[in-house]
Amino acid sequence: MIFADRVALPVHINSANYFPTPLNDSCYSLVRSVVKKEGILEAVSAMRATNKEIAHIALFYSRPQETWYKSCYTDVGEPDATEFATMHYDHGSEVVKMLVYLNEVTEENGPFTVLPASKKLPESITQMTIYKYLHEEIDKVKNMFDIKSNYWRWFLKDMQFRKHFMALPSPIRGTSQFGDDVLDDSPLADYLRENVLVVTSKIGNCFVFSGDRNIHRGGVVKKGERWALQVLFTPKSKKDHYVDRVKKNIKKLLRK
Repeated sequence: MIFADRVALPVHINSANYFPTPLNDSCYSLVRSVVKKEGILEAVSAMRATNKEIAHIALFYSRPQETWYKSCYTDVGEPDATEFATMHYDHGSEVVKMLVYLNEVTEENGPFTVLPASKKLPESITQMTIYKYLHEEIDKVKNMFDIKSNYWRWFLKDMQFRKHFMALPSPIRGTSQFGDDVLDDSPLADYLRENVLVVTSKIGNCFVFSGDRNIHRGGVVKKGERWALQVLFTPKSKKDHYVDRVKKNIKKLLRK
């Protein structure tokens, strides 16, 4: 098995385990050959009307012992993890991903979950962009805080930072990684239960989605384990990047 050396890598109990693959080794060559031969690269480019290339390949290993998404609000009496923990939009734009299950995946061992119609929801694109880039800027000051938790949204575990965050005006007070904030008895949780698609091996073992436009999560394992290969596609040319196209159009308007 070409990924056997990755399987033998050290596994961390508490954190998400993902093993990037260098873009110049045999794994990359194999994946690139397959996505071109099967027409996947062409289809991915057509999805967003931009020429795409493989930017990142990684092997993901998930199991029940992981705690990186747990215990954000246990200090105020909330559960260790909500039903829709880790649901999120990816940062950036023009993010297209392919996920390939490497073992059989059921509803118990971490199926990929997606809200198919989420890119059509009426929320402001500007507001979601603010959430994404606010999160990125917050991560830049992490070393200024004494964080002893491995929780993925570290700033919401810090009491001081939580107060500052809650002081933001409500239209910009949010995060693109919002699943942990959805209470199980809320209307939003009811909406997600009715509309999410849980992708088990019975549905498919390989699928492509827009990570920056579709609400999704990689999989929370209740029992067993899950191995998956993730391939990230980005625009081949900077001029094809959505943000750069927007900037270019704005400059044209300003010159008129």
